[in-house]
Amino acid sequence: CDGQTVADLIHVHIHIITAAGLETVGQSVILFQLLFRGSVDHLTFQQYLERLDACRENNISADFIISPHYFPSTLYTDYPEMHHPQGLMVKYRYDNPIAREVLTEYIEMLMNSLLPYQDVIGSITLAHEPSQLAHQSGDYYKPHFEKYLTELYNGNLAEMNRIYGTDYKSFAEVPFTPGTKPSPQLFDYINFNDSIGTDFIKFLHDEVAKYTDKPVNTKIMHWIGNSDAGAAEKRWLLGVGADPEKLAPYSDIMGNDSELDARVPFSGEFEE
Repeated sequence: CDGQTVADLIHVHIHIITAAGLETVGQSVILFQLLFRGSVDHLTFQQYLERLDACRENNISADFIISPHYFPSTLYTDYPEMHHPQGLMVKYRYDNPIAREVLTEYIEMLMNSLLPYQDVIGSITLAHEPSQLAHQSGDYYKPHFEKYLTELYNGNLAEMNRIYGTDYKSFAEVPFTPGTKPSPQLFDYINFNDSIGTDFIKFLHDEVAKYTDKPVNTKIMHWIGNSDAGAAEKRWLLGVGADPEKLAPYSDIMGNDSELDARVPFSGEFEE
């Protein structure tokens, strides 16, 4: 950050971070103006702490959403490599070091502010509707994908071509393969894309765990239809980098921010 602390960076560029959410008794509200000059803005934060006080008075347990998708977008101007404009909920690249530095400091401030409410907070939601689309991030992830394939096939390009039924001249030549049509190439791309999303949730999990032992959860979209046609058929969600089995080690509770639309009997490609 060119010698600046993250707190300085926040103050210079936006003064106030928009960063979190609170879910209590089935309602979700956004906590705006949470951080100011690198510290918690208690005047703004107080109204939300009062909600936690109300929970305590009424013997209600609250789930606190840290909502990492509310992020200071003005930072994208000075750090364009951070920006992922085609992202769904999160508009920054999950693995960008400056984004992670901001999130690390934000989580520290937030969790320290919540220490007096450990008896009220029943769980922490790390993210809701997390999504990662490497193929929509230009060439940013191409070197990572090349490395992934090289390691996956132990540097044996001929073996990869045999499995794919292709004739690529190098691992760098292999394109991203989004979509839902079953193939070994799609399988490898989905696993690569999942690895980015899973690493981000692990990062959030590990940061929160520094300050509390409360159970954490991730509310994913696992609405997976059995075709690609129509608004209700969302099989494309297989490719958004949020595989519940891979996220399970970093969630004590697997939240559902959607519904499962899997009808039987299955037919066609979904069955394959």
